[in-house]
Amino acid sequence: MYPIGVLIASAAMLWMASDSIAVGKRTHFSNAISFLYVEYDDEMYWWELMEMLRKFILVGLMVLIAPGTLMQISIGTITCAAYLMVQTQASPYKNKSDDFIAKSSSFCLLMVYFCCFVYKIEALTELDEIQRSMSAEQRTRYSISVTFSFILFFSVLGSILFAGAIVVRQIFVEVNNNYDLAWMGFDTNYEGRSSRPSRPSGRSSRTSEQDEKVQQISSIEQAVVV
Repeated sequence: MYPIGVLIASAAMLWMASDSIAVGKRTHFSNAISFLYVEYDDEMYWWELMEMLRKFILVGLMVLIAPGTLMQISIGTITCAAYLMVQTQASPYKNKSDDFIAKSSSFCLLMVYFCCFVYKIEALTELDEIQRSMSAEQRTRYSISVTFSFILFFSVLGSILFAGAIVVRQIFVEVNNNYDLAWMGFDTNYEGRSSRPSRPSGRSSRTSEQDEKVQQISSIEQAVVV
């Protein structure tokens, strides 16, 4: 009952704060539950409920659904595939890097269930009763070589490395953009031409203050001499 209670309580809290989250007006209550939606876009603030529901189905509910059968693995595979499709269409995270990592994780989980499905079929076809009823051609068709395992392994590893490369590139681009906005800036309001503002620095303000003090001191000295 604990997973169901957490899911219902989180849904109730997000529903109570949905108006303030949608308009971007933060309240004390919405700030208190910001850990549920702060990583997602404002229109996808409820996505944490989807994560909780997926975990509840794959970890909790799947234990009770035909344990040890192909039906159990099939339902898990379909759940992972459906979630990956919805996640790809929604792209709920504010940060693109988080989106890439989340999609890669969902793909890896889908591959794990797919591997379980394939090896379950192989285990069934290797039973002595089934092997005696199969022809030599059927044994060849339904046998799984070590190459298949390597293909699945490298597909998962390749997706992780590819997602990591995209994340690194995205971070590099964001750092460069933030640096350009902070130190260079571009203003295209005047005939599409960019103007480069002065580089912000606390030193210039301190220098102007020092100049004013020097002028005040010099004026006082001149008054005393006179």
